[in-house]
Amino acid sequence: MEQLLITEDGKNVLIQNRKYENENELQEIIKNNPGILNLSSIFNSSIMIIGRESQQIDVLGITTDYVPVVIECKRKANPDMRYLIAQIFEYAAKLNEFSFHDFDQLVIKYLSSDRCEEEQYKDLNLASAFKKFWEANLGEDSEEETFEEESFISKVSENLREGEFYLVIVVDEISNTTSRTIKFLNKKLHKLRVEVVEISKFSDGKRSIYIPNHVNKEETNDKTLQPGKTTFDEMVENVGANEAECIKIFRSNWEDGDDFSIHMATKGFSVRYRDVPILYILPTHFRIAPRLKREYKALFEKVFALLEKHFNRNLQVGVSYNSQGFSHGKIISFLEDLKRIVINDL
Repeated sequence: MEQLLITEDGKNVLIQNRKYENENELQEIIKNNPGILNLSSIFNSSIMIIGRESQQIDVLGITTDYVPVVIECKRKANPDMRYLIAQIFEYAAKLNEFSFHDFDQLVIKYLSSDRCEEEQYKDLNLASAFKKFWEANLGEDSEEETFEEESFISKVSENLREGEFYLVIVVDEISNTTSRTIKFLNKKLHKLRVEVVEISKFSDGKRSIYIPNHVNKEETNDKTLQPGKTTFDEMVENVGANEAECIKIFRSNWEDGDDFSIHMATKGFSVRYRDVPILYILPTHFRIAPRLKREYKALFEKVFALLEKHFNRNLQVGVSYNSQGFSHGKIISFLEDLKRIVINDL
C-alpha cells in the first residue's frame, strides 16, 4: 500500500493510502475545492462551479475564458466504469444543443439552490455571477481589461454551438481498458479532448490528503488545440492582409527557444518571457498585458515608454495596426528593444 511521508514538528509521520467511501466523496471534493483540478497541463485559468448533478452532469464548471467544463466522477470499483466515456460524451452532446438561454437557466437553477455554497453568487444569473468570478480571478491573465456581458454571451454561445468544452474524468484509479480507449479517441479528436485526473486519498483518521495527477498529460503536445482557443492559422486567416502580416512578424521575431514563447488565447496570443505575458497580440491591435502592470510595475513603465518611443500610441496601453506611421519595420525594432528590457528585468 502506498504511503505519504509528512514531516511535522520535527517528526516523520507516515499516512496510508485509503479508498474512497463512495463517489459522492469524490464529487464533494471537486465541487468544494475546484482548484484541485487547476492543473497547468489542462487549464490556463481558474474554474467556477456552476452546476452539481445538473442534467445528470456530476460537476459543471466554466473557465475564465468562457469554456464550459464537464466533470464526471467514478471509482474504479463502480461497474459503470465501462460506460464512463459514453456518459461524458452524452453530456457534452446535450450541452451542444443548448442555447445561451438554456445554459443560463441551468446555471440559475443551481445558483438559487441549496447546493450552491458560494454566497457571492447566490440567486444571480450566469453573466452576473461570472462577472464576479472573472474579476476576482483576473490575475490569471485575460485578453480583456474589462468584462463585457455582450462579448461573454457571444463567446459562451459559440462554445456551446461548436461543442468546445473541457471533458474531465476524475477517478481514484483509471482502468487499463478505459485508458486505452480514451487515448485512441484523443488521437482522432480535434480540440475536444478527454482529460483524466486520478485523485489519490491518504488519511490517518485525523486528516485526509488528496493528490491529483493528470494521467494523460503526456498526450497533450499542442496547446493551440485547446477548447475555446483560436489557433495561429485561424487568427491570420480571419484578418486583412496588413493585420495578418503584423501578427506574423510579432510571432516570428519573438519566438526564440524556451524563454521567448507565444501562448494562444481566445482571440489572439500573448508573447511571453519565461511564461510571464508581456504583450497581447490581437486581430486589430497589440497592447501590454494587464499582468505586467499589476505585478511588475517598474517593467510596465519601461515597456510603456518603449511603446511610445516606437509608435504613435492610439490606445490606452497599445497600438492598432492602422495607426498613423505604423510600419512592419517598427515592430521588429520594438521587439529587439523589448527583449533586452525583459531579459534585464525578469
